[in-house]
Amino acid sequence: DHIVTTPLEAIAGNGTTCIGNAVVSPLQLNYFNEVKSFQVKLTYDFDLVSCDGYINLNPELEEGFSANIIPDIGEIYLFWEGESPLSLPEYAVMTELVFSALLDGNSAVNWETGPGESEFLDQYGQQLNVEYHTGNLRIYTRPEIEMVTEQEICVGETISIHPLVEGGSGAKTYIWSGPGGFQSSDSILSLSNIQADQQGLYTLQVYDTLQCDDASSFQLFVHPLPEIAFAPYDTLYVEPGYELHAGNGYRDYLWNNGEQTESIIVDSCGEYGVQVTSYDDCVATETIQIRWSAISIYLPNAFTPDGDGLNDVFVPVVRYDFVATYHMYIFNRWGQMIFESSDMQQGWDGTYKGKQAMGGVYVYRIDYSVSGSQSQKSKTLTGNVVLVR
Repeated sequence: DHIVTTPLEAIAGNGTTCIGNAVVSPLQLNYFNEVKSFQVKLTYDFDLVSCDGYINLNPELEEGFSANIIPDIGEIYLFWEGESPLSLPEYAVMTELVFSALLDGNSAVNWETGPGESEFLDQYGQQLNVEYHTGNLRIYTRPEIEMVTEQEICVGETISIHPLVEGGSGAKTYIWSGPGGFQSSDSILSLSNIQADQQGLYTLQVYDTLQCDDASSFQLFVHPLPEIAFAPYDTLYVEPGYELHAGNGYRDYLWNNGEQTESIIVDSCGEYGVQVTSYDDCVATETIQIRWSAISIYLPNAFTPDGDGLNDVFVPVVRYDFVATYHMYIFNRWGQMIFESSDMQQGWDGTYKGKQAMGGVYVYRIDYSVSGSQSQKSKTLTGNVVLVR
């Protein structure tokens, strides 16, 4: 009678990954019965993958196991010799080979079966019958992103970034992230009316249908617009010869009268406009109406507090649309303040501490500021008023 022995199977597993990632090929042993030792040689395409080592060695094989990996020529040598013959369960994992993916393509994981290259021996030193199963490692291209590394823009402008994505397999998924929790799934990054808080690093990740991916980033710099000095005002009430200043420290100035200086001398009423360009090429424009300032406060030179209803109170006549702040003081001939008010409608009735003041000359002082004044400086009016009894 002939005894039929099932051949031992040495199986190299398959794996897939993307360029730049790792891939594992498990080495399995089936019908591993009463084996005393083995030595095997495996080869792979070292242009496509590189073997980095092995993991998850079967605990039953730890004693007496050794390996020699030569990545420069794509060869792997595995050795084991036990103290006694060993049997393993069906499809037991010997170990797992770890490869780094270098290029797109297919690399076989071959068992070399030439004389003295791969053999499994029993306790008598007899070579066992073995079937070797080749593995396959499939390496896929990953998307490759090309885009700008930095971009400069001014506040209020719009930007569109068109990345070039090549390689990868199937449809692509785009994920943008940026400052302030920004997220987008558009293939093109478009930002309009950009503000200063949108400055920062923007990152794009692209995934293909096989989940191979690539990432790239660019830095966005957001430059402020020039701050024009008279921007807070729609209208200024000034006198002829007034110097209208646009602000200093910028590269270029262009007024609507053709001047190209930081400031101009106003010689007529009307609308004045300026375009200011910063050293970052950011441009701001402003216009303003210039009006001549007339007398803003009219003061009588005498009053008669006799109760006849005519000229009983010393009160200035104020242009309320022109005067922003106001405070009036009245002093007697000795410099003593006898009246004050910040109410433009409240005048002096000729009394002091509830009693009638003596007739004669009194001094007034009014501190005020003008609406629309670019300088916001206070003005002062002083003079005399006669109290007639």
